Amino acid sequence: MGGAEPVERKHLPRPGLLRLWVAAGLFLFLSGGWANSAQNDRSGATGVRGDQYIARFVNGVFTFISPQGKVEGFDLRPAFFFLTSQFSNEGTNVAGYADSTFTILNRRLDTLWIRRTMLRNVTDLAVSPGGTRVAYLNRPRPGSEARELGYLSETSSATTLATVNLNADDRGASISWDATGGRIVFESDDDIAIIGIDGRAQERIGRGCAPSWSPDGLKIAYRDNDGNGVMYDVGSGSSRRLSLTRSRCAAFHWSPDSRLIFTREISDTSSGDCFDDERFVIYRIEDGFRQGRYTPCGLRDNTFGWLRDHNEWRKAVVDRAARR
Repeated sequence: MGGAEPVERKHLPRPGLLRLWVAAGLFLFLSGGWANSAQNDRSGATGVRGDQYIARFVNGVFTFISPQGKVEGFDLRPAFFFLTSQFSNEGTNVAGYADSTFTILNRRLDTLWIRRTMLRNVTDLAVSPGGTRVAYLNRPRPGSEARELGYLSETSSATTLATVNLNADDRGASISWDATGGRIVFESDDDIAIIGIDGRAQERIGRGCAPSWSPDGLKIAYRDNDGNGVMYDVGSGSSRRLSLTRSRCAAFHWSPDSRLIFTREISDTSSGDCFDDERFVIYRIEDGFRQGRYTPCGLRDNTFGWLRDHNEWRKAVVDRAARR
């Protein structure tokens, strides 16, 4: 691995029958029938075999989760250190924030642009397709529940779009871009709403939390107030409940081809290795079929994203880690 020393080893699961079953099942799911059907489909979907990797880039550590459920961490400090970050929905860019500065990288870890601002205490990011804009939420001021929803780009300073009230402190992935980079879906006071970057045409589409726009721009997934998954069809304005386990305000993360999502759930088994009982589960959107699950031990889901062109990401990360 280019001399890089994997980190977060304490989170790697111990061998055991259940762990082996989980890894084998996830491997068969991602490298087998479903991945092949996505590869052979002629509908124009962007997902291809080998792209089913999930990643996280926080505190200087780039974490990969493979189709087999293996967790690897690569320390990229001092070149990169983000307090929070988010991958674009199509899996080709990542935006990071630290010290009032926003940095947007491509899958080769080349810097697309950097913006130094007066914004402090940013907690959530969402980078638009192509990495042209970044939406953000900040932490509320003492004595207030109001957060600022805004966006900025390389050429424009921060623009406030709305005041957001979240009804839980531990909340992530509450903003998401459409496929054009012209609209944002967000949550405020249990409302799921869409707003244009001109600040107009705000539209309420449901009640719940943690909305996420699909990479193809056709659907928005969110949790209702009972923890059920809901799928909103942008074209028709209709909604349907997803057949999956309830989980309060757990974010949805789309695969690049808009066919799969992973989300966080409470596990039905516990482990002495983990300090929580949460797991990640992958579902197929068309019928809610559970494709696989794994437990990366305490790594929360709001800063994770699905990668496209994993090999290019990996090469860049390994090369950068080797320079330390």
